[in-house]
Amino acid sequence: MALGSSGEKPLKEFQKALATAEERTRELEALLTAGKSVTSVLDLKSAVEIILEQAGSIIPYESAEVQLVKDGKLIIEGTKTRTGNHGLYGTAAQTEESAPLRVITEGEPLIIEKTSRETCPGAGSASPGSWMGIPLKISNSVLGLISFSSKEPEAFTSNHVRAASGFADFMAIAVNNSRNHERMVQMATTDPLTGVGNRRWFFENGEKLFHLAQRKGWHVSILMLDLDNFKDINDRFGHDMGDVVLRLVAELFAKQIRNSDLLCRYGGEEFCIFLPESEQATAEWIAKRIHNSLSSLPLADLDRNITVSIGIKSCIPGKTCGFDQLISQADKALYRAKQEGKNCTIFC
Repeated sequence: MALGSSGEKPLKEFQKALATAEERTRELEALLTAGKSVTSVLDLKSAVEIILEQAGSIIPYESAEVQLVKDGKLIIEGTKTRTGNHGLYGTAAQTEESAPLRVITEGEPLIIEKTSRETCPGAGSASPGSWMGIPLKISNSVLGLISFSSKEPEAFTSNHVRAASGFADFMAIAVNNSRNHERMVQMATTDPLTGVGNRRWFFENGEKLFHLAQRKGWHVSILMLDLDNFKDINDRFGHDMGDVVLRLVAELFAKQIRNSDLLCRYGGEEFCIFLPESEQATAEWIAKRIHNSLSSLPLADLDRNITVSIGIKSCIPGKTCGFDQLISQADKALYRAKQEGKNCTIFC
């Protein structure tokens, strides 16, 4: 009897140590899977789904979500529940005392053992439950947080904080990678001076819309625009003033077109606008808006009004009208507008 009792304690300790080791192994496997996955994808939505899915194998949550700081607000980027539902949402409802804001402000993990709607907005109707939030950090900068909710009070432990912190590290890397990729794409497709699309972006997207119009049988139009006497502005007032003019004009052009239209700085003082699903009458209407609005440019330092010459070509895409031909014909019309006195619109 005494011999059997003496052997029970070492056995229980061994079983406990084995269970702990197995738990750590599962945790490491889940973290490795999450790490490999998120470092190979640049789509933030996919990264959020992967992280929350892997975290679910370790952390006993009923629902989980990733919130990111954008323009001073917390935005819910993705959620997941035990039923597998997930999605993207908008601004998170927060109060000054809310747990998510405390995580962002303090930059430290936080466990709420008994939640309320005030401390954990969006935690659900199961109150009191429990909530755990972990900040997403890159170089001591808090990008947002990953949080987990449970219907059970005191569901989360320090071990869960440790595991969740590992997932938070990978989530922060994914957010950072996604934002860097977005910046690189923007730099590659945006004119750095005016902020509108560049020529490469225009051709890539314009050809896609052109082929869509060809399948649908839509009319399309191209406007080629060139600022009149721009060289004289640079020569008399300096290139800094010329840059100001280009930025203001690009902003004005963007306000006169529809959300579906494409605007780019084609080169120098020349711009190009592609109008999908637009006949000549629509193109003419937009050209008139542009001519009329140029008089309102706030350029008190100039002794002249800014004017623009515009060439327009409209067609139904087909064998006799390709995207390059459309641009070429609009460019010829622009040349005629320059020859006929500038500050006018010519149709080809």
